[in-house]
Amino acid sequence: MKAFRANLIANLIFFRRNRLAALVALFICFIWATTLIPSLFFVSARDKFQLIKMLIEQSQWFVMFFTASLAVMTLYYNFNQRCFKMVITKPCPSEIWLLAHFAAVLLVAAVLYMFVLAGALILFKVWHIPLQWGVFYVIAEGFLQLVVILSVLSFLVTVMHPFLAIILISIFNEGTFYGLLVLLSAALHQATAPWVKFWYGAANVATYAFYLILPSYSLFEKKVPTLHSTLRMGWGDLKWLGLSFLYTVLAGALFYTLSALALRRRRHT
Repeated sequence: MKAFRANLIANLIFFRRNRLAALVALFICFIWATTLIPSLFFVSARDKFQLIKMLIEQSQWFVMFFTASLAVMTLYYNFNQRCFKMVITKPCPSEIWLLAHFAAVLLVAAVLYMFVLAGALILFKVWHIPLQWGVFYVIAEGFLQLVVILSVLSFLVTVMHPFLAIILISIFNEGTFYGLLVLLSAALHQATAPWVKFWYGAANVATYAFYLILPSYSLFEKKVPTLHSTLRMGWGDLKWLGLSFLYTVLAGALFYTLSALALRRRRHT
């Protein structure tokens, strides 16, 4: 526990010295300020409601991008400057070092998400718009998605160059393979020659297998389309959030274990 706390504090100090968290908070404030200026001319509550939704979506995307960049930068700096080898020779187990890294990045992400949530709640109050509890659902769902993304990305960075890791996670994702499945299914339906159907069918099966194997960043998002469009949450929607939490725990544990195993091999090289 002492080693975990020491590494957690060291990571937070590293973030503070780089002042990236402060810069991203200021940038979010800038985005909100410039976007809210047109609201002075809005007269309908519907327009203001849509504006709140847009601000939440933009802010979530930016927080995801920032925290993912922060995780990659921190790992790459520790590996490139040989800080990791210095840490484990104290000695400090690589599993604790990695867990502290995850905790530090997620702590920064949680603070930024709370910042976004607080801003949205203030706008609901100031504009006298009835609060929709789906705001809390969307924020929680975005945070769970971020946990999966950080877990996968951190594992990739431990086994390859960060640039390749970013390219890989950008291309090989569920959205890419879902699009391929749609194209292959359409081509298979239009094909007439038996050998063409065979190859299209084989490619369809292989693509579907990859689609199932790859981690999902929004596994149950399509189960609640009404919530995302209206921010109205029912008790039945909490089921999907609970399943998302369970999936996030399993995926996070899996990629944390893989990352820890990769780090054990890395320190001997």
